[in-house]
Amino acid sequence: MKAAGNILAPVGLSAVGYVGLTLSALVSTGSAINATLFSAGYFARGLVQNDLLPDRVGASSESGAPKRMLVILGVVTAAFAASGSLGAITSFASLAFIVVFGGASYLAFRERGRDAVHPVPPALGVVGTSAFFPLLLYHLYRAEPQTLTAVVGIGVAVVAVELLYFERDVIESEVATIEHRLQDGEHPLDD
Repeated sequence: MKAAGNILAPVGLSAVGYVGLTLSALVSTGSAINATLFSAGYFARGLVQNDLLPDRVGASSESGAPKRMLVILGVVTAAFAASGSLGAITSFASLAFIVVFGGASYLAFRERGRDAVHPVPPALGVVGTSAFFPLLLYHLYRAEPQTLTAVVGIGVAVVAVELLYFERDVIESEVATIEHRLQDGEHPLDD
């Protein structure tokens, strides 16, 4: 912000630069939140259509992102923004990304004999995520203990929602079907 003000200061317009950059940041942030909400909404619609989320979160027949799901995601996002710090939200997102990337790398490494998966990239992914996850936790513990507390709270809330809300029977039957197809040498998503 200061840079925009300093650049325009020689011509007496430092306040204009400051306001312009602030408005640009606001529009950019709003655009990113909007894109995230709608992509999550479309993802949720796919989960509802595949019976992985209950119909209570949105009708699977709706065109576009389910409105009810967008409202739910908007309220949760607003609650995080109002109660949490940006550091906690970004740290939680980083940890979640590390877990997802590590899990995907592990699955790819485990299936390295299929579909010409070279074992080195997924192995590096597993090793890297195994190293960086505890390092990030340690950094938060040492440098930002309040952020670590918030991240642990967010993590507990996410796991609680998952355990209470997702329909386990459908997920377990789909996992079993995919495992049987893999054992039989079939592609797991072919019908």
